[in-house]
Amino acid sequence: MPMIASIIGIIACTWYVTVRSVKKGIEKFCSIFLPILFVLLIGFLVFIAFLPGSWNGFAYFLTPQFRLLLDPSVWLAAFGHVFFSFSLALAIIVGYSRYIDKDVNIARSMMCVVIAEIFTSIIAGLVIFGGIGYMSYVQHVPFESVITSSLFGLGFVVFPQVIIMFPYIMRVVLGTIFFFCLFIAGITGLFSIVEAAAGNFEVEFGWTRRKAVTIITMMIFALSFLYVGGNGTYIIDALDVMVCGFNVILSGLLEIIVFMYCAPQIVQHEVWFTPSGTRAFRYYALKYGALVALCCVLISSLVVEFSGAMGLSHVIRWGWFAAASCLALACAYKKK
Repeated sequence: MPMIASIIGIIACTWYVTVRSVKKGIEKFCSIFLPILFVLLIGFLVFIAFLPGSWNGFAYFLTPQFRLLLDPSVWLAAFGHVFFSFSLALAIIVGYSRYIDKDVNIARSMMCVVIAEIFTSIIAGLVIFGGIGYMSYVQHVPFESVITSSLFGLGFVVFPQVIIMFPYIMRVVLGTIFFFCLFIAGITGLFSIVEAAAGNFEVEFGWTRRKAVTIITMMIFALSFLYVGGNGTYIIDALDVMVCGFNVILSGLLEIIVFMYCAPQIVQHEVWFTPSGTRAFRYYALKYGALVALCCVLISSLVVEFSGAMGLSHVIRWGWFAAASCLALACAYKKK
């Protein structure tokens, strides 16, 4: 029941914020809580830095392992992180673009987003790995033996175990701050996902905002029950490589092909030109460099994905991909 009550509360909050206009809903919420999230992360990092063993975690996090560059799964995860963090290839940027004023400098705005996201990601990584370093120090176990979990497991399984090791009062304070940060980061991402879907339904099907947001949030509410059982963590781990990997890479490829090769109005936009009138480097980097890079990552990752024995995790993620593709095609056919 507590899990179900939490889901209902999150869905109700998401509906209440996103049913309003972007400026009165999502923008107002994020302008208040995201700065709070950043300040809390900084404070968390300062506290973690004074714990014994934390600097071993910092060193592990910041020390490159160049041999892993030959592993396709590393590139898939890296591109997936970049795409997901910047909301690329998820229809989120496209959904928000209809609210941007025409006089906004897109390149400059995205550069600010990139710098802020990279800085925040590094801080979050230092916080988590510093905490894991403290955990390995207290338990007298090798650092590598602690980080055997997935990315989801690090945030929701391993790091909570680190918090439990503190004295009671400190445990309550740190646990509250940590999960509040996760909650804000997660629910603002949920706002964007709902906005992307609801905004497209508004434009393509002429739905009212209330109808579009209500239907999307109810669909999310129904799907969320798949994760509240004992197999929730397994399902999330199985879908992680698809949702934050194959799905965004394939979507990115399709967007590059459609926008850069099939849409003359887009490639002639001023953002692709320098002040002198010549093509900017980012034009060639996206049209050719990104296309080749994403193709290489996708093909090599697919070879690795299907080179071994097929298991239940494969069925879950590729079944999800097939279902999502069929739903997208059905929506496109209905619009047509």
